Amino acid sequence: MEHDKNLVIIPAKNEEENLEKVIFSIPNNNKILVINDNSDDKTEEILIRNKIEYLTTKDFGNICGYDAAINIGIRYALKNKYHNIITFDADGELPSNMINEFFFYLKNYDIVVGQRKTMRFSERIFSIITSFFLKVKDPLCGMKSYQTKLFSDEQFKETYHIGTKYIIKFSKITKIKNIPILTNKIKRNSRFGNFFTSNIKIFFVLFNSFFFIILQSLKIDKY
Repeated sequence: MEHDKNLVIIPAKNEEENLEKVIFSIPNNNKILVINDNSDDKTEEILIRNKIEYLTTKDFGNICGYDAAINIGIRYALKNKYHNIITFDADGELPSNMINEFFFYLKNYDIVVGQRKTMRFSERIFSIITSFFLKVKDPLCGMKSYQTKLFSDEQFKETYHIGTKYIIKFSKITKIKNIPILTNKIKRNSRFGNFFTSNIKIFFVLFNSFFFIILQSLKIDKY
């Protein structure tokens, strides 16, 4: 596995407590790119101190957020001709020791998606729907790897395009593999918020994605 072919994209917003540990846990045969999502803590200081390449969302216009950070990372991968990418959260929840396994499966699959054992109620509902329509068991898992050939410049006209929609968009033309993963318990609150707000946000994504699935099935591409 060649270092210059695989890119680990890590969105990070105010992750001073976890970022350094996550960075040093990444297998060193992979290139790391951190997308600093306008952090106001020591995230940027940690990146500079450890000489980690990073981009900042504020440098790309009036955009911010997890989804925008992912898109910035994908654009970088395309521009620099990386063959494979993986999205990986900066909070320490995901198993970095499985990154090379995700890349390995891209030899025979176009997309590899992590399947967490523990999910919120709303995420389980989401999982049931996407398992039926797309054969994807955990679409909201932050650990997904892709062959970059799937992406084109046309898909970046909008700044909001969650990974779930990429999977839906590509589902008819790709081979997708689900891999069970064990997650680590994190101390801080989820990026989705507390129990109530997180489930509301996820249900919103669920309904939005459900209609996107219908549009895709009718071959109506409005995204």
